[in-house]
Amino acid sequence: MPLSTRLKVAWRLASNQVTQQRVSFVVAGAQKSGTTALDQYLRRHQGLAMPDKKEVHFFDNSRLFANGEPNYRKYHAFYPSNCAGRLMGDVTPAYMYLPDCMPRIHRYNPDIKVIAVLRNPIERAYSHWNMERHRGREKLPFVQAMAEEAERIQLSRGSSRKYSYVDRGFYSQQIERIWQLFPKQQTLFLRHDELLTDPTTTVNQIYRFLAIEELPHTEKKDVHSRPYVSKISADEKQQLRSIFAAEITKLENLLGWQLDSWRD
Repeated sequence: MPLSTRLKVAWRLASNQVTQQRVSFVVAGAQKSGTTALDQYLRRHQGLAMPDKKEVHFFDNSRLFANGEPNYRKYHAFYPSNCAGRLMGDVTPAYMYLPDCMPRIHRYNPDIKVIAVLRNPIERAYSHWNMERHRGREKLPFVQAMAEEAERIQLSRGSSRKYSYVDRGFYSQQIERIWQLFPKQQTLFLRHDELLTDPTTTVNQIYRFLAIEELPHTEKKDVHSRPYVSKISADEKQQLRSIFAAEITKLENLLGWQLDSWRD
């Protein structure tokens, strides 16, 4: 990196650190795992300051980082002007999956807390494909989309990897990438099925993790679900079971979870 660029990066970092409060936590994943509902739950807590929209997509915007560290005032502009006494949070579920995001987040704030909600990768993959069909961006049948996924990811423009139905479900490598940068005590991984069935307990886990007051009741939200027309077939489900069998076992060992229900 040229000296002029290094000096510019150093100046931006120093300027941002001195003058602005930093975001304290990110909900970094996983896509199609109830993060829209979770975002709404978090917005109810008076001790949290959330951006003016869900999914800011700051750290996965490569254009902002093209010349080194960006001006973080652009990031902080999404937040209320006065966040004093509140923790700032960002719910952007792409951050966990896309490999450039976590190093950028770590450079921004090495003390940030990282939260992720993990969904059965079989269900997540099919829900993701259904979402892209609903948006009109996916024309291929599910089995064909799986077969062509790796090539389509390589050919896709930008860094969003929108056809990554299967690849996003390999959570263990994403978790290990996070732990290479952040100590485990700065991370919290939650189960999507528990967020659905008992949101109060699950959301209070987050509040304890953030060291803020717990709330007595969290009303269930239905924003995480959409009644897609296409239902997964037995053959499609079996293919996904085979793909994710070893990954589910690895995840059990990594997080100490019991995930037999994900194999059904």
